[in-house]
Amino acid sequence: MNAKRRNELTKLYDELKQLRERLKSIRDEEQASYDNMPEGLQTSDRRDATFDAIDNLETAHGLLEEVLEGIQAVKEES
Repeated sequence: MNAKRRNELTKLYDELKQLRERLKSIRDEEQASYDNMPEGLQTSDRRDATFDAIDNLETAHGLLEEVLEGIQAVKEES
């Protein structure tokens, strides 16, 4: 891999790391909201939707981790 592509890959890696951290922050906020929901909402559709959002955010976070690992592997090979 030439230096130009390696530099672009490094920039992309750094941007994705930032996005991963932002995603984690949103997930953590949603989890806190879920944990602090009043008892009256614990069996509501809103609580279920919040739980689903947390699950989807965790999935997205995991996928970003995989992408970052893939990019790191390419960087180490070149």
